[in-house]
Amino acid sequence: MTPYFLLAAVVTLLAALSFRVALSYSRPSFAMAGTGRALGITGALPADDISPEASGSPALAVRAARTWTIFDLLAVAALVAFSGLRYQVGTDYPTYELVFDSMNGSDWGRAFEHTTQEYGYTVMMLLIKQFTEDPKALFWVAAVLTVVPVYLGIKRMSTDPGFSVALFVAFEYAASFNALRQCIAGALLFLGWTYLGKMNAVFWVLAVLALSFHLTAILAVVVLLIVRRWRPTLRATVLFLAGAVVAAAAVRVAPALMSFLDVLNPRYGDYLESGQTGIGSYLQIAAYAGMLLLAVNLGRRRVPLTPVESQMAVYLLAAIALMIVGTQAIVLSRLAGYFTTFAIVLLPNRIARMEDRKVVTVLFLIAAGAYFAMDIMNYGEVVPYRTYLER
Repeated sequence: MTPYFLLAAVVTLLAALSFRVALSYSRPSFAMAGTGRALGITGALPADDISPEASGSPALAVRAARTWTIFDLLAVAALVAFSGLRYQVGTDYPTYELVFDSMNGSDWGRAFEHTTQEYGYTVMMLLIKQFTEDPKALFWVAAVLTVVPVYLGIKRMSTDPGFSVALFVAFEYAASFNALRQCIAGALLFLGWTYLGKMNAVFWVLAVLALSFHLTAILAVVVLLIVRRWRPTLRATVLFLAGAVVAAAAVRVAPALMSFLDVLNPRYGDYLESGQTGIGSYLQIAAYAGMLLLAVNLGRRRVPLTPVESQMAVYLLAAIALMIVGTQAIVLSRLAGYFTTFAIVLLPNRIARMEDRKVVTVLFLIAAGAYFAMDIMNYGEVVPYRTYLER
């Protein structure tokens, strides 16, 4: 477990340092606008989505949060390397290794004819096969595809990148050690969402790529588009949760209702045989429900939710609804992963606008650390961590 916490500490520090360094350079460069000496880049977030208290100026905070420094590159490298170097870590590691080894990289036609994976993932494996037969390369490429899009999304949308990176490691990062293809799809969709409404073509390109890695991403795309203008009102909350409870009851009574997953990919039907979840799923629901309540209610009178924050809150509500249904069908709880990523931006953005943000941040990081420890110790066989360098 220690390697995971060391990684979390290192990448959090690096991301926080990057923000501070960029902020220190942005202050003088802001005063010299038009001189060509500015370090930063125009931010993706509107000024009212940035905390003035965080840096003294919303424009400077946008500039600093968007700016890449050597510390960001080091953080990304650490996250990619930690995932790429792993060996037999994660329940699904042997399966991905076996599928890669069984594929003939010189016969693309036969590979596509017999593959049970989505075509995007199949193409990725075939391309890797053109350079090496070593399955370790697969995990390196997958590490890049699960880490880089999320980090790019954080840099585009978070007002506190260090905090967001810490939450990414605590709540999302280790999931890719098992649900690798879905995590690639989720990472691409998360990055695509940051362009939705601004550069829609980029969103659709990334959405199509996500679908090519995991067809269940179509459900996420539909939700992203339908509820993006909703607000986390009491009515919306009741609608989501009541619908989730009814759906969970229906699945329990008539499991055949889940057969629609076979239409997406016959392999998904195998997931249905895994049945109901255990106590860990209920703890996960409680954790994310707590995060949603914290994000929506803390400081709401003084600093109302911005449109972007409201959108992320509704997506998190959708994740909780899927987790509730997922207590009766594990596959649906896995679909919640498409939306839980929004918490790693929503929480830091809300807390950054609070007067007592430092105390709340520390307390929340302690709680996140406890969740992280419980998660990696009990699920997915990601502990102990080992690398192929130790063989």
